[in-house]
Amino acid sequence: EVNRINANPNIRIVHETLSTAVIDGDKGLGLVVAPSAMQVAIDKARIAGTGWVSVKNSNHFGIAGYHAMMALDNDMIGIAMTNASPLVAPTFSVERLLGTNPIAVAIPAGKQPPFVADMATTTAANGKLEILQRKNKEAPAGWIQDKTGNSSTNPNELKEGGALVPLGSDFEHGSHKGYGLGSIVDIFSAVLSGANYGPW
Repeated sequence: EVNRINANPNIRIVHETLSTAVIDGDKGLGLVVAPSAMQVAIDKARIAGTGWVSVKNSNHFGIAGYHAMMALDNDMIGIAMTNASPLVAPTFSVERLLGTNPIAVAIPAGKQPPFVADMATTTAANGKLEILQRKNKEAPAGWIQDKTGNSSTNPNELKEGGALVPLGSDFEHGSHKGYGLGSIVDIFSAVLSGANYGPW
């Protein structure tokens, strides 16, 4: 697709209240747009006690934990999440519908190191498969499925129509939980902001 990424985006607020905002990232990289959005959230939290910002029209998010951790310098709790390209089949399904949809939370802890959690809502992030492909190694069971929905250990399965699976996606390991978490991220990140969601 031509003009998918804008290297010099005009990042702007398109809707806001005292404690919320929607930002149009003007096709900028998430690595640029997300810190800008997080700064808006921090500024709003300073005034209103809380700040919630959603972003539309941006690209690759980078490290979710980095964005969440921006709040720590302000003695605030940071939360960052993003939906992503559809590589994940919902539990007991074969169609790719969700992204790896990470959630990151950073919480200050006084003189102790902060609590920081940053994780995909899939069993493994796509980057882990790319590492296995380069090393010519198999994936652990429970990371991916083939195009018919059967578990696979082939790290190239996505190229052949397969899908990543949500965290704990089989009946024995929670079935719906990772799918539910990924759906929540999709709704918060994209439905709220007017961005593309699900398979789009």
